[in-house]
Amino acid sequence: MVPTTMSLSHLKGMRTRYSNLLARELEKTKLLLAEPKEEDPAIQSKITNSLRKLKEYLSKLEEICEKLAIVVEASKLDEEETNVQLEEEEKT
Repeated sequence: MVPTTMSLSHLKGMRTRYSNLLARELEKTKLLLAEPKEEDPAIQSKITNSLRKLKEYLSKLEEICEKLAIVVEASKLDEEETNVQLEEEEKT
């Protein structure tokens, strides 16, 4: 598959989205952990839910960053191929 500008901008947007979600969830988790450590089931449930979200967002962010790296590398290779072809055409 030839990477397109659309896929590159889409991946950058998704990376930003999950980075922001991760940052917000980290802040929420910090606040939850700063609360008194009573054995309140509601607080424990919130902490568990927050940790689940952190893992999910981190996993998605890692996946998107890997895809973005592949698209950027493919884009560089395509550009290099185009430059080589142009140089060969100029020689003839």
